Amino acid sequence: DEAEAASAKASALLPVSPQTASSLVVAAVRAQTLTRIGRSGEAVALMRQVLPTDDGSPSAGRALGLIALADALSAAGDAGAAESTERVFAEAAREVVGSAVGGRSVRSRVQDLARGIVSRGDGPVSWDPLPLSASYAATTASPASSGLAGDVGAGTDAQDETAAWLVAERTEAHRREQELLEQARVDGERREVARAEAERAAAQQREAAEAEAARTERLDAERRTAAEEAERLAIKARRQERLEAHRLEMAEQERERRELELLETERLRVEPVEPEHNQDTRQDRELDHALQEWRDARARGDRRGARTANERVAELLRPRSAADPDQYGPQLVEALEELSSARLRGGDLWGSRAPAKEARALAKALGR
Repeated sequence: DEAEAASAKASALLPVSPQTASSLVVAAVRAQTLTRIGRSGEAVALMRQVLPTDDGSPSAGRALGLIALADALSAAGDAGAAESTERVFAEAAREVVGSAVGGRSVRSRVQDLARGIVSRGDGPVSWDPLPLSASYAATTASPASSGLAGDVGAGTDAQDETAAWLVAERTEAHRREQELLEQARVDGERREVARAEAERAAAQQREAAEAEAARTERLDAERRTAAEEAERLAIKARRQERLEAHRLEMAEQERERRELELLETERLRVEPVEPEHNQDTRQDRELDHALQEWRDARARGDRRGARTANERVAELLRPRSAADPDQYGPQLVEALEELSSARLRGGDLWGSRAPAKEARALAKALGR
């Protein structure tokens, strides 16, 4: 990974064209790196882009590029192209390094030439032995050695001077080493303190954020609870208002019914007994009057008055329907159905059932 990054950076620093020796070397190293990491296709494209199209004069950079191209072609599976490139490289290498390469391979010689490395040669390294007077071993020889007394004295002085220098330098080196160790210890403690402080600050921030989130969630829950409670109280208040309105209406209806009963009782007590035909005539007039009041109240949009008149009409039609169902039965059915609808619109659900049931039974009896 490091080689891939370094070769990519080197390729970005040097231009691809013109094909200089440095750019060819960098491109070859980049191609070798790409081939090693499995990107041989990119290596082939790179080397075909930077290698000179004409043969021209042979150079070590071109030969190194041919090595990289051959390796990339071989890794890419193009064996024929790789073999052809190897032959071209062999010809270029012979012209660059010659035929005698000693014990080293042609590739290493080409790489050295392309990179500007000067070899010390293939032969063994040898040197003449030092004279005895220039060797430290001579200083440890016996003073009785013939002809070397002066050299031995000079060697002893130099050895003493060197030993003193080593002692002084060793002491100074130990002192500097201790200073560096102490500085490293202080720096380490400072970094540890800074790290602990940063961790403590981060922990405090996390705790503050968690506390703020918990407080926000608690406030949201309280607001939701308050809103639900307010809605529940509002629903309860509306239900109570409807119940109270229904109770007042039922009380008003009961009062009106009692007033009608009292008026009827008083009328019957005061009025003299009439003959039967006169009584029938009076009841007809009373029915006609009730029907007219019912029609007038509905025309005015007076629901309460229409409902009271409707109940009176139903009461007057019941005995007549029982006596003559063919004539008065349909009128009673209509009056009962209207009475059931009026009570239902007024909120009297239970009160609407009785006239509705009576109307269905009468209609069934009449065959409707």
